[in-house]
Amino acid sequence: MKYILGGGLIGLIARDILGPSYKLIPMGRSLYYSWNPPLADNHIIKGEDIDEYIAQYATIPLYIKHAFTLGGHLTNDMTLLPDWLNKMHDNKPQPHCEIYYKSHLEYWAMGDCHKIYKSLQSKYKNEIADGISNGNAKAIDWRNHIIKTDKQSFQYDNLLSTIPLDALIAMAGINVHLSACDTWYYHVETPYLGFEGNYGVLVVDKSLPDIFKAIKISDNNYIFMANRQLKLPGAFFHLFIKDFRLIAETSVPRSIPCGLIQEITEFTDGGIKTIGSTASWDSCQDVGTCIKRLLKMRNG
Repeated sequence: MKYILGGGLIGLIARDILGPSYKLIPMGRSLYYSWNPPLADNHIIKGEDIDEYIAQYATIPLYIKHAFTLGGHLTNDMTLLPDWLNKMHDNKPQPHCEIYYKSHLEYWAMGDCHKIYKSLQSKYKNEIADGISNGNAKAIDWRNHIIKTDKQSFQYDNLLSTIPLDALIAMAGINVHLSACDTWYYHVETPYLGFEGNYGVLVVDKSLPDIFKAIKISDNNYIFMANRQLKLPGAFFHLFIKDFRLIAETSVPRSIPCGLIQEITEFTDGGIKTIGSTASWDSCQDVGTCIKRLLKMRNG
């Protein structure tokens, strides 16, 4: 039997692409797209390999661009990229991040990830319910290809994990250390911010030591991302926004993978593959990249 571990966006897309030979083992909800507005970029970067698949969920392309902010001014100066990556990753960026972001600051995108997630939840609701009825996955015996839940144990031939890698490692009883940063999210409503046509602003300013990114999610609505909790968020935002409303604050622990991507031989030997940013411990594995890899899996 083949199984998909996880019930977030990537897990459901995996089921959608790989077909009914893969059975779902849901584990919680999407870390990012169960929220409205979602906590991550709410679009999929276009690409020749994936456009046909995405077209069933979205048809209108979006032009997305980012700029750096330094000293209160927006700039496209790419020499600031290393400083921004160090800020985002607490001085532990993954080696390939600079190459990735050099080509991913402006691009065409499609889709609404939150809506796609809800659509797939509805489409596979019976399979999700069946997976939940089998119990909560508690442990993986990778040597013998066995998944253990709080109700039963069952054999697998192939296991595709979309859950955070540190959770998978704990379930498999493997001793591997993974470096990561937390992300704190602040939803701010204000008419007094201007991104000059940019979707996202990459914050390099040392005067804003914890904020590393802000995105515009709709007119007058923004999400600010920080790698530490702001002690006094109201006072902090008053430093550079004349008037605003702080709508929500939340966090996702260990959401930014840092350091080297580690090859875990136990998973290779145990018939386990991973896909997704935190699932593969690859901070550059966006939704479009995951779809491309899933299509490659399906097509052999």
